[in-house]
Amino acid sequence: MTDLELTSEGAIAWIVSRPPNDDGYFYVQKADATAPGKVVLDEGPAIDPRSLAISGNRIYWTNNNEPRSALVQGKAREPRLRGVVLR
Repeated sequence: MTDLELTSEGAIAWIVSRPPNDDGYFYVQKADATAPGKVVLDEGPAIDPRSLAISGNRIYWTNNNEPRSALVQGKAREPRLRGVVLR
């Protein structure tokens, strides 16, 4: 995991590299009240792995130096995300 953001309501977003190692291909994912488990918002080799930011109920990142964003709403519905317990 290269970046992680958490809203005050309990939604979470993060950037990870493609397993099993960091080969320069990244995924932007979220977990919130809109869907069970994690949702892939974006992917590719041009995602800045440290670009994730949050403001209110919107998350931001860059892909190929272009700004991207998505809404996050409510508490994450998946109680465990790779060993992290959300309460």
